[in-house]
Amino acid sequence: MNESRKMERWDLVRFLRVYEDDTGALFGHLADINPEGVKLMSAEPITDGKDYKIRIEVLSDQIRLTVRCLWSRKDDRADLYQSGFKVVEQTPETRKGMACLIEALKHKRDEGNSS
Repeated sequence: MNESRKMERWDLVRFLRVYEDDTGALFGHLADINPEGVKLMSAEPITDGKDYKIRIEVLSDQIRLTVRCLWSRKDDRADLYQSGFKVVEQTPETRKGMACLIEALKHKRDEGNSS
């Protein structure tokens, strides 16, 4: 199994906005998430190997992470770029926020599969 696929991922039907924490500029939209990383969709390619401080907006809550871009490539289906990130710095509060978001997405997915 590919090392990057050991953790279960939660695909998002509706993208959540992600901002650069320092500037407040839109960085991209969350495409999927697991406890150790995220995949974003963005209008521009993102530099591989660089660390970014990002903020995921979830309703009235925010999850702040430091992530490292592992790869970035053009999406075949849209005029967007996909980029994969590894979480390199988390606080206990951030870990809890990510776990709650993943659980909510899992619940939403399971709810949709039961109908």
